[in-house]
Amino acid sequence: MRLYLLFAVLSFAVFSLGSASYVGNASIFAPAVLLSNNTGTLTTINLTVTTGTGLVSINGPQHVGNSTLQSAKEAAAYASSYLHLNESHYNFNYLVKDNSSSVSGPSAGAAMTILAVSALSGKPLLHNFTMTGTIEPNGNIGQIGGIYDKAGAAFNKGLSFVLVPRVSNSSTEDIIYLITQDNFGLPLVQVSNISQASEFAFGKKGALGYETKYNFSLNYSLDKIPNATLVCTGPCSVPFFKRIQNLTLNLSNHAISNLSSQTGFSTVAHQLSGLNSEGALLGRKGYLYEAADREFLDYIEAYTFLAHSTNINKTFGALNVTGSYCSGLISPQLTNQNYPYIIGGELRQSWANLTLNGTIPSNLSQIDTDTLLRMSSNIGESYAWCKGSSLMYAAAAGIGGLPVVYSSAVSNLAASRINRALPYPGLYLSSAKQLYGNGKYGAAIYAADYAYADGKAAKEANATASTLRSMAISIADNSTYGIWGTQFSDEALFYVNESSLAHNFNISYSYAFSAYQTAILANQLSNDTRSIGAGLNLTTSSTTIPQNVTTLPGSSYGTILAIASAAILLSILSLIISLGTLLRGRGAPKPKGINRVRRKR
Repeated sequence: MRLYLLFAVLSFAVFSLGSASYVGNASIFAPAVLLSNNTGTLTTINLTVTTGTGLVSINGPQHVGNSTLQSAKEAAAYASSYLHLNESHYNFNYLVKDNSSSVSGPSAGAAMTILAVSALSGKPLLHNFTMTGTIEPNGNIGQIGGIYDKAGAAFNKGLSFVLVPRVSNSSTEDIIYLITQDNFGLPLVQVSNISQASEFAFGKKGALGYETKYNFSLNYSLDKIPNATLVCTGPCSVPFFKRIQNLTLNLSNHAISNLSSQTGFSTVAHQLSGLNSEGALLGRKGYLYEAADREFLDYIEAYTFLAHSTNINKTFGALNVTGSYCSGLISPQLTNQNYPYIIGGELRQSWANLTLNGTIPSNLSQIDTDTLLRMSSNIGESYAWCKGSSLMYAAAAGIGGLPVVYSSAVSNLAASRINRALPYPGLYLSSAKQLYGNGKYGAAIYAADYAYADGKAAKEANATASTLRSMAISIADNSTYGIWGTQFSDEALFYVNESSLAHNFNISYSYAFSAYQTAILANQLSNDTRSIGAGLNLTTSSTTIPQNVTTLPGSSYGTILAIASAAILLSILSLIISLGTLLRGRGAPKPKGINRVRRKR
């Protein structure tokens, strides 16, 4: 009986195949990453479409993962819909020509969709390209990993271009695209959906002119923005903050200058140089923190391009160098006048340590080149934070004051602020907990304030731009105690002005939200700086640490700060050069708006 049933099923299958009519065939190169050794490889996928009942199959490898089969089904479904055909009238038989016994992952979804469009429509695909990316039910192409290694496989095959998922301008993924494109000299064309991909896959558009480009603008209206006007009260030492901003500008300019000489990155260097010039103008207008933040981020991007590594030993070597540098930073004596700068340095040192710890992949046996490039970016960010920390400590050393320690009132406030921030997990909350555990209660309070400000602002995200601007103005005007409160209040008013001047609704709202978020942070830092100051107890030694500020005409640099800053600057520039040499490992020969993710530094 069982044999009879089996014979009947086989007979029906043969009859069904025999009655199916040929519709079309297509083939495409598909890149992949071999998990065994994390290298790129290029396979060929063929598709034969016949009339049928909507069956989708994949042949070739002994094992096909569920995610790959699901991608094939979504590819057939979307391609049919894209061409206004009924999927249930066709069968789709994909053949993967690969030496591997197992194929898994969704990254061939977009390629399978283009194949189905070609086979169903009879339009031939070009054979000088490859593409990678997931396919979504609506035809959008989703991000995947392993771009560098996949592009390397395409380069070795002699292909002309690679279609890749579109990513945000100036994001880490975008930078990986640019580095990959430069290293292989192979255009990476970003596409958002199948409709866009089809124009290149079928030869309607050529890749040249559409390759990945570094294109970033904050769309600021600096010529129309008034100078900063808020006056800082309490522990401020504004001249020291101005010097920190100037040193940050110099560091960024030095890295950008080095980048301008690198093949393939002159356009990046040119744009970063323009952004850095805007940072300098912000500083001259009195928005010192916004200027330093801009210059800081420009430095990180320049560093990532300069010191990127595709070699695992060099990357981990840079990780160790940065870890040693960061751990070697020592805070000077806490005083009743320099504590905001001490706290600022401890914050950045904590963020660097957390970022470095999170940089190491959990599975060291499976590290592709994309992972190494992300590690280089994180190392650069951590290194920059530690440089910022060293500048804060140098400023603190020059400010002077009476030696103090934190009282129990400050530690209690830190515990309270951390509890308030618990609903908002992330880097800032983790930093607050780490600092509290190390007895750095002032920095723990600030870190928790950062987390709380981000979380509280998110709750008001539905408010109108005008409402957010009004709330930001009201808060900022009453948040000028201490250097940090005042600097962020000035920045909040800067964003208020930018929001008012913006002609694009989305940009106007984005600036208004930034204004409100920054004003909340300013208010928290202003209030808590006052509370921390009230909770400082003099140490047993009440000897005053002198404030070394000269009064010579034309010079505002204090003796200690001048010497410390110069030494730090020279050591930093030396480390930049050494890290660039250490990490440099080369492979083979939008609409305007706020695209950059800007975390408050």
